[in-house]
Amino acid sequence: MTDIKVNVAMESLELTSRKAVTGEIYFESNGTYFPELHWNDFIIVVLNWWLRVIHKI
Repeated sequence: MTDIKVNVAMESLELTSRKAVTGEIYFESNGTYFPELHWNDFIIVVLNWWLRVIHKI
């Protein structure tokens, strides 16, 4: 079985002027990254998407 990690760089978290949280978030598995290494996006939105899909699996 392959290990898959969800990486969130806590030091990268920022609160935007619209009160959204952004920061680095990406999957890591065997030296492969998705969407890419150090991906920066809206953390809460992305986690919500990913968790909904994982729940369906």
